[in-house]
Amino acid sequence: MLVERGLGFAIDTTPLHSNADRVVQDFLIAGLGSPWIEYEAKVTKQEIAPGILSDVIADQRTLLKQVPWKRFHWEPGKDWEDVDWVGRDHYLTKREIKEQFGKDPDTEAVRTEDTEKNSTDKYASHYRVTEIWNRVDRKVYIIGWDFEEPLEVREDKLGLAGFYPCPQPMMTNIKSRELVPMPDHAVFAPSYEYINKLVKRIHSITAQIKVAGFYDAQMAELSGLQTAADGDYLPVSNLAERLAASGASDFNKMIATLPLQEKVAVVRELQALLAGEKSRLDEASGIADVVRGATDPNETATAQQIKGQYAGMRMSRKSGEVSRCLRDCFRIMAEIMCEHFTPETWYLATGIQPAPEVLQVLKSDMGRTLAIDIETDSTIALEDAEEKKQRVEFLNYVTPFIEKMLPAIQAGALPGDLGKELLLFAIRSFKHGRQLEDAVEAAPGSMQQLQQMQQQAQQLQGQLQQTQQQMQGMQQQIAQHDQQKLQTDGMKAQADTVKAAAGAQQAQAKGQIDGFRAQTERMKAETDRVALVQGVPTQSII
Repeated sequence: MLVERGLGFAIDTTPLHSNADRVVQDFLIAGLGSPWIEYEAKVTKQEIAPGILSDVIADQRTLLKQVPWKRFHWEPGKDWEDVDWVGRDHYLTKREIKEQFGKDPDTEAVRTEDTEKNSTDKYASHYRVTEIWNRVDRKVYIIGWDFEEPLEVREDKLGLAGFYPCPQPMMTNIKSRELVPMPDHAVFAPSYEYINKLVKRIHSITAQIKVAGFYDAQMAELSGLQTAADGDYLPVSNLAERLAASGASDFNKMIATLPLQEKVAVVRELQALLAGEKSRLDEASGIADVVRGATDPNETATAQQIKGQYAGMRMSRKSGEVSRCLRDCFRIMAEIMCEHFTPETWYLATGIQPAPEVLQVLKSDMGRTLAIDIETDSTIALEDAEEKKQRVEFLNYVTPFIEKMLPAIQAGALPGDLGKELLLFAIRSFKHGRQLEDAVEAAPGSMQQLQQMQQQAQQLQGQLQQTQQQMQGMQQQIAQHDQQKLQTDGMKAQADTVKAAAGAQQAQAKGQIDGFRAQTERMKAETDRVALVQGVPTQSII
């Protein structure tokens, strides 16, 4: 997942598509398309302690670059495995040479004639520098064509298993005895020359086919026929007398035109020859009419489909070469990522924080790139309808297979290991089946494993039943507790009601006593007043 997301991040954040398109364009035109993988790491200064600065990697990227076919070189050999060095040319300015290698071209360089450029080339004032990767001693030699000594000799810092930071280039029409590609136009050169000859003749004769002629100078009025509009008549003085005097009874004898029928017939014949030669060229190159978008409307859909499939077969070699080269590019990019990316870079590129043991596996597992592959239709624009069709076809094929296989395994008629291998054999034929391989491989493959899983399932079933019983007991206890709580709450409410009633009665009795006391006080006051008036000493009546 880390590698896949890392490659996706590189595809989305780098000009990979444009550079890959240019590589494929070189492959189709010149017969040689050469990509190159570059590793870029930006280093910045960071304070790790007060007053102490250290170099810290701020950004890491893997880039796919296009090397023009004229600037890519390799050791002559029969096979790519025999190639011990590869190289690519750079054209650098004086400033770039001083900054990168510390050399002064004005004093150390001796200008040599370069056949790869001319005085009108924009690189005429640049210096040709070749970067050579030598697999024998695993060193990189930087050679300046205008310098007597190598500009620099570097150690291999990438540490790739194949050493080269580039895959085998896209090559077509390779000779059997040497690794030298040849473009298609070199194979069909006679047809192209014949077609060019026919086209030149058609253009030459077509230029001669024009409406032109001459007329009798005595009738100068005829010159106005060239500019006359439809339905216009030109006045000619004494036309009848002048015709009679010249002895011409037919007016057509007064105007003569150039002969055109023979030239038109020749042009038509040349066009027929051109169409025939183009048809033979298309058949030889495998470019059918359906590929060019020109089909016969009278043909059936099946016939056109057969021609399209045959054209795809003819072009499958080139498309397979493109897929193979891009697959190798992604493997090199993945290997560079695994070897050199820091945990911070992995997190920024994938959104996953890898553990130290995961990084250790990435750095040590040399088989990590074997699962990286390029499907044929991954190099072209995918259509949603085709994608959905393939997924539905996959499900329609695998689902019935599983439905028939599982009962046979459970009944013991089919071994589990054999059933799993059959399922893997089926899903691996689909490109979408890769996502299910891990899940299928993790499934039990033997009857013993199935029995163990069944026993585990039964144990889990028993544990589940015990848990359910415990839950039922707890629910009953909770229900009893709730019932007791309801009774307690009812009794508490009744006690509160009695207490409230007693409080009301007590308040009423207290009010009556207070009233009686007040009345007694009034009576006592009245008795005291009467006794004071009569002079009789008062006595308490209470």
